[in-house]
Amino acid sequence: ELPIVFTSINDDEYYDDNKPEPKPGEGIGIRFYGASSGLFKHCVVKYGDGIRLWSPNSPAIEDCSFTKNQGCAISVANCSPVIKNNTISCNVAPSGWDVAAIKLNMASPRIENNIISQNEGDGVWGVDSQSCPVIIGNVMENNGRFPYCHPPAGRFIYQGNVVKGNGYQAIGIQGRDDCRIDRDTIWKKEELPYLVVWYGITVDEGKIL
Repeated sequence: ELPIVFTSINDDEYYDDNKPEPKPGEGIGIRFYGASSGLFKHCVVKYGDGIRLWSPNSPAIEDCSFTKNQGCAISVANCSPVIKNNTISCNVAPSGWDVAAIKLNMASPRIENNIISQNEGDGVWGVDSQSCPVIIGNVMENNGRFPYCHPPAGRFIYQGNVVKGNGYQAIGIQGRDDCRIDRDTIWKKEELPYLVVWYGITVDEGKIL
């Protein structure tokens, strides 16, 4: 069964080879907004700017490949989809951008059995302390920054991931935009150490870290 392919018209894997070299960002992006729902499965997304799941009923993403896109391969906001059995690799960061293979904003997806490798930014990045993903059984390797990164009061759940060769072999605690701990917070003992970056953290009076 052949996949559904979203790519640049210059991608000679699928088009005439007398084309210029394709570049990340020149293909299309995929968006799920409003009341969008369904299943995004058995697709190839290349040379675009990835997929954005910004609908409360956003579809699951399964058995897909995201490669050589510009920016975040998968951006999830205000929803909790399943992201499973995908290959997310070699996606690039435009100059000056903070990116990740999977970016979360007020989102709590289940991220399971994916290969997340050789991306220029983080593997999974939660930009706010409300995101609470379950990250289980993935291979997180050779990414440019952290395998996981979230604010100080973030609540990521990790289990059974293979993590190796990343720029920082640590859980990134990013205290730039959401640097306050305004509720009691526990950093559980994990296989990786925690590394605080950017502007540090502030623990509110009466709260426990």
